[in-house]
Amino acid sequence: AERLAAALERVRLADAALPVVSNVTAEPVRRAEEIRRLLVRQVASPVRWEESVRRLAAMGVSAFVEAGPGTSLSGLIKKTVPVAALHTEDVASLERTLQGLGAQVSP
Repeated sequence: AERLAAALERVRLADAALPVVSNVTAEPVRRAEEIRRLLVRQVASPVRWEESVRRLAAMGVSAFVEAGPGTSLSGLIKKTVPVAALHTEDVASLERTLQGLGAQVSP
């Protein structure tokens, strides 16, 4: 946590345009300093993942995108809240995910 705090001090953070739901509190935050503080706390705090997912859904999030190999989190999200849970790990799956979100994909 101390090393992360030191590294984050060197990073310029701005207040978030959209709320960020912290896995430490399962609450939305926007202020840069609060986000920085919660990122440091996240290193040693229990993850309130299910509460965070439920909070995001309650805030109107209707689609989640899992990035990286595997689809474990997408499956858990689908079991937790009735939303679209998409997955991307390479260019082909990114294009499918963007199409699933209704985005225009350039050739």
